[in-house]
Amino acid sequence: MKPDDEPGEDGARDRARAAEAELEAKLDEIGPRGTPLSAEQAAKLHAVYGLFFEVHWRRVRDALRKQGVPKGARDDLMQRCFKRFFYTACRKGLPENVTTRLLLIVRSLSWNLRRAKRRDPVSVGLPSSRHLRPQSSRHGTDRVLDLKRRASRLLHVLSPEHRAVADALLLRGLSHEEAAAELKLSQSTLASRLAAALKQLRKAARKLPLSQQGSR
Repeated sequence: MKPDDEPGEDGARDRARAAEAELEAKLDEIGPRGTPLSAEQAAKLHAVYGLFFEVHWRRVRDALRKQGVPKGARDDLMQRCFKRFFYTACRKGLPENVTTRLLLIVRSLSWNLRRAKRRDPVSVGLPSSRHLRPQSSRHGTDRVLDLKRRASRLLHVLSPEHRAVADALLLRGLSHEEAAAELKLSQSTLASRLAAALKQLRKAARKLPLSQQGSR
């Protein structure tokens, strides 16, 4: 018998599927998807927070790990992810696909954390070495300019559609909701274009070392 076929694991998977089905049923009872919630509907949504957390916490934790979020920062970002989901759901309505919305929020929060890491490593639980702190010297300013030149140059390898997504999310720091509204894209299309853009940028970055940017 394979490990995946062990009764204990089968039972855990069955319980997880049952909990997810129960959660989806409760969310459907709240009201139609994509419609802002009334105060009564919002109260019903908050009433299922425990079940919501039970169903999705592992998925969010694993997504944060894959995004490279330090272990010490994951619990805080997980809570912020669920808080943003509930806040957005109350304002704009429940999404058709809860998992997709959660993963988009994870990407947005992870990106914001990486930006904060560059500004102040200590504040996000990274090593407190002096050389990691932001520098106000000319060298620090030059490095920021080099990074901006490098990012702008790398964007030229992208198609216009992918470049627009990368510019909105990576350079201007818009949230996924803001970028989707500005570019008039669905969340799923935005996510797929971002993934494709990041893949192309990673390949291009290997061919364009940072050390070459200061001399150009």
